[in-house]
Amino acid sequence: MNIVRQTRSVPFGFRKAVETCLKCIPIGDLAGLERVELWGSLADIPDVALVGKKICELEPSWVKALYRRRSESSPAFIILFVDSIYFPLELLNRLPPILTIYLCHFVAHEIGHHLIEERGYVFTPDEKYRSNEFKEEMANRYAFEITTRMKANWHYRFADRILKYFSKVYFEEGRQSWKRGKFQAAASSWYKAWLLDQENEKAGELYWHARKKDN
Repeated sequence: MNIVRQTRSVPFGFRKAVETCLKCIPIGDLAGLERVELWGSLADIPDVALVGKKICELEPSWVKALYRRRSESSPAFIILFVDSIYFPLELLNRLPPILTIYLCHFVAHEIGHHLIEERGYVFTPDEKYRSNEFKEEMANRYAFEITTRMKANWHYRFADRILKYFSKVYFEEGRQSWKRGKFQAAASSWYKAWLLDQENEKAGELYWHARKKDN
């Protein structure tokens, strides 16, 4: 699959991490996907939809990836936003396989959306998609399954533990910032904590609480 750079700079190792992620996806699930485009952030997309523009006004880093369905003029493809993906990563966390296991969640999530669009289901043909929320849930389940398989290898299990460790560090940073009345800094730290460990739902709740407090 082609990986197309649409941003001026891509950090060393990122393209390789994308290639590794794609190798972890069953080959049949990639059918119909032509390419992966690398952009800086959502704000760089020239034809971003209105909903995207609203997100850009709030926080472009919220969007890490997008799936573009097949159209008359273009095959289906995935967009990865490099700057947004790197937002919570310290220097250590940018090393493979840490970057790879982190990145694969976003790649696999968008491939989950591709499966829904192309064949109508993710796991079984009897799935019924009556809402966008359910689509997101099933794409998340697909991403979870792929990353769980990856963690059968010890180096990805170890990488996942490192991400969870830094998630706890950011969570504690958020607590300390909150105590000092620095609500914007607290929100940033708790958002990073949630990104590095999306099972840490408390970090996600506190992020929104701190954002409201800051406004």
